[in-house]
Amino acid sequence: MTSTIAKTAILLSTLVPVSLVATQAFSASNTIEVATAEQARLQWEGEGSTAQQGETEDDVTQWEKDFSHWQRVQEHDNIQEYKYYLRAFPNGEFADIARSRIDILMAEQRADDHSRLVRVQRASEVDEDAFITPSEALEIEARLAAIGYEVGRVDGEFKQNTRDAIKDWQETNGLPNNGFLNWTQYNLLCRNTEEQFIQWRNDNPSVKIMEAQSTN
Repeated sequence: MTSTIAKTAILLSTLVPVSLVATQAFSASNTIEVATAEQARLQWEGEGSTAQQGETEDDVTQWEKDFSHWQRVQEHDNIQEYKYYLRAFPNGEFADIARSRIDILMAEQRADDHSRLVRVQRASEVDEDAFITPSEALEIEARLAAIGYEVGRVDGEFKQNTRDAIKDWQETNGLPNNGFLNWTQYNLLCRNTEEQFIQWRNDNPSVKIMEAQSTN
């Protein structure tokens, strides 16, 4: 029958690389002294009696199901597969390792999401710098002010008030709200604010002077 040492060695020989924390947690509760995992595997396969060491045939069958499921989970090594495993074997031989892998993969996912957000923001900054002239910056502020956003003084300088207004406008329109406009968003803003912008310019003639000065 399967000895505890043989089982444990087989488990260790099939584990995917995990963090030091997860490995230490497993080792602390499963101290083994065996020459090699292969020797333990041969020992397990060579034991013939299912009545040794108090284990029943049902115990062996359940362990084999657990082990087989875990091998399939390892091939995918993703959060969803580990969750499937825990639903099937909440107290299985590999439950602690599965939970540790979920924690590790979720942390990696959060780091990837943050990195992606930074790349998107940087790309947006580049896109904006590539097309916005001083007169267009002035126009953007005026259009935002015309539809009720607080941009502060309309002077063509994108200070924090303007960035916050752009973020609010982006969020309202279901866009990534990073405070930077790309060319597509600029065109959308122009299309959706034309009437309000014309009225705002009529009500604020000094902006025409500022715009003329900024393009000289």
